[in-house]
Amino acid sequence: MFEQISFFESAEKLHTSLTKGRYLLLVADQTDIAPLATLPDDIAFVGAVFPRVIYRHHTYDTGIIVAKMSDSTLSCIVPMDNTTQLKLPEETNAVLTFIDGYSIHTDRFLEVLYAQLPEQARILGAGAGKMTLDPASYLLFDNTQRYTNYAIVVASKQSVGLGIKHGWTTVMGPFIATHCSGHTLEKINFQDAYSVYRSIVEKISDIPFDQTPFFTIAQRFPLGIVRYNKDFIIREPFSTNGQSLTLNAQIDANSVISILEGKADAIIEAAREAAVASLHVKTQAHSNALLIDCISRYLLLKERYGEELEAITSVYDSAIPLWGVLSLGEIANANQEGIEFYNNTCVIGTL
Repeated sequence: MFEQISFFESAEKLHTSLTKGRYLLLVADQTDIAPLATLPDDIAFVGAVFPRVIYRHHTYDTGIIVAKMSDSTLSCIVPMDNTTQLKLPEETNAVLTFIDGYSIHTDRFLEVLYAQLPEQARILGAGAGKMTLDPASYLLFDNTQRYTNYAIVVASKQSVGLGIKHGWTTVMGPFIATHCSGHTLEKINFQDAYSVYRSIVEKISDIPFDQTPFFTIAQRFPLGIVRYNKDFIIREPFSTNGQSLTLNAQIDANSVISILEGKADAIIEAAREAAVASLHVKTQAHSNALLIDCISRYLLLKERYGEELEAITSVYDSAIPLWGVLSLGEIANANQEGIEFYNNTCVIGTL
């Protein structure tokens, strides 16, 4: 899929380092990408902006990860509400997708993408976005322009091993999401969702709601959608109007949910388990490991986030580079049942 993975501190440094070819660029939030417009015409690229990027044992809010695509790798950038131009080759074994993390078309886009996915293929990806949570941001780009409400799709014959873990545990539930609309959870057990959420979190913690930003609270206590004989799908509230909760992804009415809590040791161990799981799928010799990790995990772990990266890299040979992004939503299909859009989850693809 990729011939080489590199990290550059700024876009200016790409001018003297890149040779003719096609590239995937993963860009940290604070990076000036204007210099990319003056790259030579024989350097083609698609790229996306994220809160931070990951390279080996560190994360960066400024810098660019550059992945040179092999000749056999397909890449395109498509509108999320119109994927008619997207055609995956039948021999595709691995797909990467980087989407506009603020798009209202995420669920439909993933449904269409899954319908095209060959039976043997595995997919992983991330929601692009900035720490400002500005839905008007132009988060994706190529040689010609910047895009909003688009998705990058990269497809390859190469196989990928997947690991998906989160580490959050139930502290209260189950409940019923009795009224929902898109990304908005209006009622829990027929009561205002915010009132129910606040009363429970205040009961089990010492957090002063009136003095703490709501997003900070939700990072530690997200919601989990209960699934039969499977792990939770986490949905993180990021804002409230005092009655309903606005989530980072869609939730269906009458979903069974629980309130979860994240503790550092369990979150770090889950990341290590995801790395181990990514090695269980038979692939050719491993060349690199791609980490899609939720920005909320980073914000919750704070100075201990380095321990998560150490736990992941301990699983791999030292010659295998770890690279990736801190994302606004994580994408993967662990089995043949469909593609999931996760929050607060660690997704690792071993290539």
